[in-house]
Amino acid sequence: MTLFDLLVLTTTILSVQSVITKTPSGDILGFTSNNVDIYKGIPYGQFSTRWSSATLPKSWTDTLNATEFGPICHQSGPFKLPLPLVESEDCLFLNIWVPNGNNSLLPVRVWLHGGGYTAGFSNDYDSENLARFSQSIIVTINYRLGLFGFFPLTNLNTRNLGLMDQQLALQWVQKNIPSFGGDKTNVMIFGESAGGSSVLAHLLMESSWPLYSSIVLESAGPFHFSDCKENERVNLKLIDIAFPECQSNLTCFQKIDASRLYQELTINWIKLWPCIGEQSQLREQPITLIRKGLFNKKTKQSQTIVNCDNN
Repeated sequence: MTLFDLLVLTTTILSVQSVITKTPSGDILGFTSNNVDIYKGIPYGQFSTRWSSATLPKSWTDTLNATEFGPICHQSGPFKLPLPLVESEDCLFLNIWVPNGNNSLLPVRVWLHGGGYTAGFSNDYDSENLARFSQSIIVTINYRLGLFGFFPLTNLNTRNLGLMDQQLALQWVQKNIPSFGGDKTNVMIFGESAGGSSVLAHLLMESSWPLYSSIVLESAGPFHFSDCKENERVNLKLIDIAFPECQSNLTCFQKIDASRLYQELTINWIKLWPCIGEQSQLREQPITLIRKGLFNKKTKQSQTIVNCDNN
């Protein structure tokens, strides 16, 4: 390293202003950029085995370094981008942007990314400008996708894990966002495409109702989802054929390398969407639930933005 390189590195380090926020989950180290405090790669969920429900992580004792994005969830399908990013099953991270200089509680906006429920990630949405200009706290999240988020199997509580990850992130926000100066009673969830469809799902999932106050759907609507029981039957047959050495042992399937799973299992990406049915978070088709009036009527505002293009 030359003297010039060392001076540049030193100047860069000195120009970064660190910020530490104390939360119920533990102390979190972030940094400030253009009057916005930024926290990246905060873990909001953990799970013990593949295809299991996530829970809020235990509080940490050491200060969490939240200056870099965490790994993204495994990607597949037509919307997967050839990017050199680390993919992992341990991918339940969120990011927070907080504008400086406010003495009152700020509204909170939680973004759910799109990508056909098989691709997409929170790191792709730099929310510094949005936070500063809107004077609101912006939260972006990862959630499990494809084979790990929407691949239900018999005898496992695996229905719509991706949607449940999103709900868990909203629970984390309710618990911790006041520490960042956020108003937990003023939380808007918004998203586009599969993210917008997810927002609609939370409008229909009663267990999500206490976790937000308003919604915005962008390029999404009441999509038609397949039946959970039928998906479970087909998925188990597919994975059984692809990995005969497991002899239908689900524990064996859980130990197969993620890349091999995607290599051996050829599934229409639309089949890796949320499912409906008894004992599911969505008991009936979204349009049916809407027509029956079985949705959250206490939201402060409901907006739908469709086909945002030059036409």
